[in-house]
Amino acid sequence: MTVTLTQQQAKDFARLHQKKHREAAGQLLIEGERLVTDALASASQIDALIVQSGKESQYAELLFSTPRRGGEVHIASAKMCEKLSDTPHPQGIFAVLPLPRTDPSEAIAAAADGLPLFALHGAADPGNIGTIMRTTEWFGGAALLLSDDSVDPFNSKVLRSSMGSLFRLRLGRYSSLEWLAKAAAKHGRTLVATTADGGVAPRAYPNFASSIILLGSEAHGLSSEALAAISRRVTIPGNGAESLNLAMAHAVLAYEASLR
Repeated sequence: MTVTLTQQQAKDFARLHQKKHREAAGQLLIEGERLVTDALASASQIDALIVQSGKESQYAELLFSTPRRGGEVHIASAKMCEKLSDTPHPQGIFAVLPLPRTDPSEAIAAAADGLPLFALHGAADPGNIGTIMRTTEWFGGAALLLSDDSVDPFNSKVLRSSMGSLFRLRLGRYSSLEWLAKAAAKHGRTLVATTADGGVAPRAYPNFASSIILLGSEAHGLSSEALAAISRRVTIPGNGAESLNLAMAHAVLAYEASLR
């Protein structure tokens, strides 16, 4: 059964592009065939599917799958879809789903054995975060941690750049470095800071696979306070540029870990 999307529903769903409205409603709006397909293929419940009028046959499989996940199917005009979208050329397919849980303890418990768990501390670039999600999944990671002052992982730019990996990873938002240090010890993991120089090369680092590796902000890296609180440090060997892009540094470390 399909119903016509009302103006009020379109307005309420469009607000989900803003973090405060996502958190208040406990819902996430996604758009585009790739993301919606990945959401339906995951364990995610779907609250609603919105399809542009005239594109029902194009998205017939998604229309068929949604009711089995408990979601309602809405048909919307092209004008409504433009209001729902934050891209220049909407594909005419959207989904509303429950906001994924971000309990950090659950994320640490879900982390893959034999691989380090990465924690992004103050990371601000949505594209980097999405890329790191994809790279984490590529190398077999199951979880990712983000500090509360990192960019919102459900930002629409993060969603697009994650290419669906967000739905297959367990994300955890942690409140402070103190909390993270205690949690690392509780779960038998070692907290390790990444630095541009002065640390041990990842290939030579002992117990690399049982670490929680902290990556700092794109502009400033880890703060002096964070570095003072963490005695173990790892450095990617290099010779030239001042530092690596955050997503690139994560990729190098994830690759090194995969070789163990």
